[in-house]
Amino acid sequence: MNLILQLTCNNVINLSQCESNLK
Repeated sequence: MNLILQLTCNNVINLSQCESNLK
């Protein structure tokens, strides 16, 4: 899990989509 992606995830409206990208 990239820290940058995690931070971006916090700013993303679609958390489910972000979760898919992190996996």
